[in-house]
Amino acid sequence: MESKLGPSEEADYIKALNYSFLLLRYRLRSKNEMISRLKKKKYGSAVIKRIVRYLSQYNYINDKEFCRVFIESGLQKGWGPRKIDFNLAKLGVDVRLRSEMLGRGVDYSFQIQRLIDKKDASLGPVKDKIAAKKKLQKILRYLLNRGFSYQDIMKEMEGRKIINI
Repeated sequence: MESKLGPSEEADYIKALNYSFLLLRYRLRSKNEMISRLKKKKYGSAVIKRIVRYLSQYNYINDKEFCRVFIESGLQKGWGPRKIDFNLAKLGVDVRLRSEMLGRGVDYSFQIQRLIDKKDASLGPVKDKIAAKKKLQKILRYLLNRGFSYQDIMKEMEGRKIINI
């Protein structure tokens, strides 16, 4: 049941709804992200609740779909699971939903291999053992900064005979 709003609140509702659609025109948004953006614009809590209810009802905001699209986008950018999880947390996605969506059988080994090849090629050939060790450290730091776990990186490096432990 729709709550009755006064004339000024009804005008705010229409402005807030238009603003919400403007935001959604650029990319999908999480429920919490939409709420915080509307709060920044200083809309009342009754207006925000009504907007969120409307957007959820018509599937304009859906955290599960947002999460799926965000993960795909992050993977295309070469991000690892930790970086994706961190960014989803910043956008207000529930921890259970994040872990469920990130744990959906995604194999990061191919992505790690691709990034190793890319970074290896950009660093060029090495002449001695010291330079080789520095190159490996740079590749490792690069992948860690991208959000991959140390264990996954080392497993791929060992499997490709990049390092000898």
